Amino acid sequence: MPVGDAVPPGTTFTYTWQVPSSSGPTNIGQNCINFMYHSAVDPVRDVYSGLASPIVVCRPGTLDQHGKRIDSVEKEFALLFLAFDENKSWYIQKNIKENCPQADTSSSDFIESNKYDSINALIYNNVEGLVAKSGDNIAWYIMGLGENEDLHTVHFHGHTYTYRTEKTHEGDVIEVFPGTYETVEMFVTSPGIWLLHCHVAEHMEDGMVATYTVIQ
Repeated sequence: MPVGDAVPPGTTFTYTWQVPSSSGPTNIGQNCINFMYHSAVDPVRDVYSGLASPIVVCRPGTLDQHGKRIDSVEKEFALLFLAFDENKSWYIQKNIKENCPQADTSSSDFIESNKYDSINALIYNNVEGLVAKSGDNIAWYIMGLGENEDLHTVHFHGHTYTYRTEKTHEGDVIEVFPGTYETVEMFVTSPGIWLLHCHVAEHMEDGMVATYTVIQ
């Protein structure tokens, strides 16, 4: 299936990859690492319409027959940090027609109103499902896409993460920019609702903020 071909609505296509060891976790890294996929029919429009998601590659023996991790990781969460530009979405004309047909689409205010700094395409703490129990080990799959302004410093409050390359590091801020993906693990022990956000001030003010919850 050449790059650029589309899968029409109501149909399916199966991709099969041979994953060499060079594309998987290293001997000293995490058991699983993340990559990302998005449509190549029109990469810009497709991404700004929401067609993007992680691909996770794991070391042999890490998953059971159903694809569930059987190592020390109890929870897996994926976060996409992206300044969404809905002016470039496939849905922009449909949304205008249905919700604001009188809009002045040439107005700079209108154009700017369709841009927002998001986590998983949501802003101002609307990401749901980031819940773990005290004592859980979480794998965070952190992804970056977008344009020049999409340089993001992802800050976790409440806990530190472990990042393994040739050495093991601990921290609470990790950077992503367009086309980069990082995997960190976090052992959570402090119950509460904890903030996570981009530390670029403008991005944080514009809504690139979420919370994760640790329950007893």
